[in-house]
Amino acid sequence: MVSAVKWEAAPSSSALITTGASPGNASLANDTLSAAGTEYANQTSLNTYAIFEFQGTWSGGAPSDAEPTVDIFWRVKLDGTNSVDAPVTGGAQQGPLYLTSIPVRKITSAQRLRSEIVLLPPVAGTIYLDNQSGATLAASWAVTIYTANLEGQ
Repeated sequence: MVSAVKWEAAPSSSALITTGASPGNASLANDTLSAAGTEYANQTSLNTYAIFEFQGTWSGGAPSDAEPTVDIFWRVKLDGTNSVDAPVTGGAQQGPLYLTSIPVRKITSAQRLRSEIVLLPPVAGTIYLDNQSGATLAASWAVTIYTANLEGQ
């Protein structure tokens, strides 16, 4: 019988959208969805939890929406081969693809922010970043996933 449940280890990271590669090296206008990031193969990794980290700056002014966010959507391959429909900007009728939102600060200087803990299904998928901040995201932004699991002891 398990006497305790603890974190298995410190989170490990994988770059999903990087600053040196498309789509992260292009600016992203307000109310715009990025191109797909790198596929994350959780059907082999079998990680249970994730935290997404966003790094970026804004050009042409600070985020101005009442509650500015960058939203993360995950386009999964439930059968391992075929992806579900791609998300649309603003998340309209895209509930099953929505993973989390990261509130951003109303400043133009560099921000490094994280999401809450997200439960991951054991499937492959690609992520998209949706800029819902009220300002243009400058080139060289990035999204990284940190994954972790629980361990019975």
